[in-house]
Order: sequence, then structure tokens, then C-alpha cells
Amino acid sequence: MSRSRTVVRNLVTTVVTQLLTWSLAFVINLLLPHAVGSLGFGTLGFASSFLSLFGSFNGLGTSTVIVKEIATNRDRTAELLSTALVLRIPLALAIALLAYIVAVATHRTHDVQVLVALGASAMIVGAVNDAFACALQGQEKIQRQNVISLVEKFLTSIGILLLIFVLKHPPVWSIGLVGALVVIVSLGFYTATFWQVIKQIRMPHWAAIWTLVLAGLPFFGIGIFRNLYNQMDASIIGYVAPNQHLGLLMAGWYALPARLLGSAMFIPVAMAMVLLPTLTRLHEEDPDRFAAAIRRAHNLVLVVVLPIAIPIALSPNKVLFDLLPYHRSEFQNSAPIFSIYGYGLVLWYITQITGTALIVAKQENKIFRISIIALILTLLGCFTLIPMTIHAYGNGGIGAAITDTLVEVFMVVAFYVSLPKGLFNVSGVAILIKSILAALPLILLMFEAHGRLECVLALVIGYVAYGLLCLLFGSVNKDDVDTFKDALVKRKS
Repeated sequence: MSRSRTVVRNLVTTVVTQLLTWSLAFVINLLLPHAVGSLGFGTLGFASSFLSLFGSFNGLGTSTVIVKEIATNRDRTAELLSTALVLRIPLALAIALLAYIVAVATHRTHDVQVLVALGASAMIVGAVNDAFACALQGQEKIQRQNVISLVEKFLTSIGILLLIFVLKHPPVWSIGLVGALVVIVSLGFYTATFWQVIKQIRMPHWAAIWTLVLAGLPFFGIGIFRNLYNQMDASIIGYVAPNQHLGLLMAGWYALPARLLGSAMFIPVAMAMVLLPTLTRLHEEDPDRFAAAIRRAHNLVLVVVLPIAIPIALSPNKVLFDLLPYHRSEFQNSAPIFSIYGYGLVLWYITQITGTALIVAKQENKIFRISIIALILTLLGCFTLIPMTIHAYGNGGIGAAITDTLVEVFMVVAFYVSLPKGLFNVSGVAILIKSILAALPLILLMFEAHGRLECVLALVIGYVAYGLLCLLFGSVNKDDVDTFKDALVKRKS
């Protein structure tokens, strides 16, 4: 029962923390585009994308290895932390320097260069923070990690909001400065949390570093793909555009839906983060309950994602300009991108859970091979469809969104095929069909709504109807929480 309470408590606190951080990010994404405009928002989006491409190499995929190793043997925490830090700090320094050199050498604008310099500095500290966060996750001290994460997001949001309300139209570099300062504060929290462990840290043997790197290679390949796949679109848009001004404008149109929908990923990300160490242990102890837990998580994300994705996919203009306070004059070109990503959101939720199942089932090499193919498809799609949609619509973000969604279709199919036979059954298809039927009132109400008040009422009534119909159709029932808890943990007699 103690394990059951730990898992449920970790899951609840993580979802609550992710919900709070999502709310803060959502407020920022509502106000920041107004404050800096589509050009400034594009500058921030391009710099973030650019830095993420280099940040893909931070840690060399060792984060998941650290979590799994500490989850099975907590006594190795000091050993693994020392190995990770000796690997990560010089690597992060080299990557940060290279990022800045490339930004200058390719003659990016002054604002982009300043943002890259600030972000590269934060990247170094962030590499250390990530090692500590992995140790907390491996020890299943999710609540403490959540507190640090929440404080970090809160300070970042407060800093940006102060800039917006005090300066009205803050320079974009000041936004980057807030993030760089906050990661230093986070380092202080992690240092205090692990002070007793830090005192035990010793210089590791090179063999231990090499072993950690080798173990992380499959995850490194996966991480490279995920970062390139998630972050390179804005960079490619900026580089293939006829001029830098248009490139940054298009990056701004693209960044708005990408950030809004990225924040909507908090539910599957929270579930994956909490379940990874627990399912790693359960996979060895009780395969049947492991399979039941994965199925329950898979079916649950289907129920959750549809009422979020459907209004975005079918009514993007109403969501962006009637429900949310964005100006059509600045972000009209974001609407088609938003619609395409509404369909992609369902696929993203599924890949989070199926990917976690593959990792726990020790199928990292399969994920790596799938990721390599998906990366090639992404590059081909971006360098083909982005120029095509720039020429046809003056909007490269449409090509980026189409590419991402098509590649996600490939990922979902490949993950399902790679999972152990018998892990999933037809219940997932049944849940999907029932949830779509339950969403019909929401769809009809959104089509008939006009103006902010009507859109809000349509969503509220539609979500209530959706929940009731899910209960009626059996997509969700009152025993779901107990079933999920029982599936995760074999009760002690």
C-alpha cells in the first residue's frame, strides 16, 4: 500500500504542478505577443529554436539512464551525480560557445545574438540542474522536484510580467535575461537539496563516464530527434525565408500556436515523468500489472486530449481571436498552423505514453531507429514544404506544421508496431470512438458560437456534456483511479 500511495501522491502532485506551470505559461503566452509584437515574438521563437538545436547535445542522453539506475539502487546517487557532472559541465561549455559563434558567423540580428548569448549561459547552468532533477526523479521524490520546478516557473513568469507591466513593450533581450537569472536560483535550490550528497561526490573514473555515455546513446538518439523535431522548424523558417525580417515574422506566426499547444502537453508529460521509475520496477516484478497500467494511461490520454484538440482543429479562428485576445492583424497567419496542430495534438499525446512503454520495456534501440527515420523525414519535409508554403501562402509555418503532423503519424504507427504483442487491445479503439461521439455536442456548440461570451459558454457546456457522456458511454468510470492505482502496484498481503 505504501508504494500505491507514493505513486498516486506523485501523480497528483505532478499533475497539479504541471497545471499551475501551464497556467503561468498560458498567461505569459497571452500577454507577451501583445507586448513584443509578431516580430519580437518571432525573434524570441527563433532564438529559442536555435539554442534548442545545440542543447540537444547536452547530457548525451544520460538523463533517463540516471533516473533508471537510481530508481533501482539509490545508494548510487552520489556516484552517478559525480559522473554526470564531470561529463556535463565541460560539454555544456563547449556547446554554449559553439552556439554563440554560429549565431555571429551567420550574421543573425543583434537581438538574436544577445538572446543566444544569454540562453547559452543558462544552458550551462541548466545542464547541472538537469542532473540533480534526474536524481530526484530516480529517488521518486517527485514532490520536491515539483516544488523546485514550480518556483522556477513562478519566478520566470513574475519577472516577465513585471517587464510587461512596467515597460509596456520590453526589449526582447530582457526576456532572455529573466530566464538566465532564474536557472541560477534553481541551482541554489538543487544545491541545498543535495548538499549532503554533494559532500560525498568524488572524481569518477573515466571508465564510469564512458559507461554512462554508452548507456545513454540510444536515449541521446531519441533526444536528438525529439529536440530537432520539436524545435528546428522556427530555425529553418528563419534561414530559408527570402530575408531575415520576413523569416522572423513567420517564426512569430509559427511560435504562437507551437507554444500554446506545447503547454497543453503537461498531462502526458506529467504522467510519463511519474510512471517511468515506477513502471521500470513494476516491469520486473509484475508484467501483467505493468501492461494494465500502460493500457489505462493510454486510454486516459485519449479521453483527455480530444476535447482540447477538437476546438483547435475545427475552429482555430474562434479559439485564437474570439476566445483568446490575440489581434487578427498580428496573428491571422497563425490560424491555419493552429488548426493543423490541433490534429497533431492527439498524436503527440499517444506517442508520450507509447514511448514511455517502449523505454520501460527496454526497447530503446527500436525507438532510436524509429527516431532516425523520423528525423530524416522531418528534414526532408521541412526543406520541401516550408519553401513551398512560403511561395504559395507567404507562410512557412504551414509547411512546418504539415511536416510535423505527418511525421507524428509515422511515429504513432511505428511505436504501436514495436510494442510487445498483447500490450494493447481493442479497448483503445473503442475508447477513441466513444470519446469522439461524446465530443459531438462540443463540436456543434463551437460551430454555432460567435464572440467571446458565446465561445466560453460553448466550451463550458460542451465540456460538461463531454464528461457526462464519457461516463454514460463507459469511457471513464468512477473506478478508474482505483483501477489505475491497483494496476501500478501489487498489493502486499
